[in-house]
Amino acid sequence: MITNTDITVFHKGIDESTRLETWTRFYYPKAWVFNIKGSVVRDGYQFNNRIGIRIPYETNKNLFINNFAIGDIVCKGNIQQVIESQSDVPGAYNITQITDNTFGENPHIHLEGS
Repeated sequence: MITNTDITVFHKGIDESTRLETWTRFYYPKAWVFNIKGSVVRDGYQFNNRIGIRIPYETNKNLFINNFAIGDIVCKGNIQQVIESQSDVPGAYNITQITDNTFGENPHIHLEGS
């Protein structure tokens, strides 16, 4: 599978004792990131600010489907900072769809975000 960038995913959790959000960082050095554009005749550009990401299992040995959930955030690059909220990472996308494609010649996790 062709890859064009690296990505960082921040997995959202809740600290049960404080009831505050926690963010676990996962870095994937090989990913394919692309813009999703689609239109409907009567609505115009409906998917104008959407992103698609394919993360191949073959080149990302630390890749597990359990590291992703709807509402996590993803951004291009290797973001090293510790975050407390999504606003700490400008340019990040919310994950809105997760598909585990474990079949075929290129097994990968497919994410969509907006």
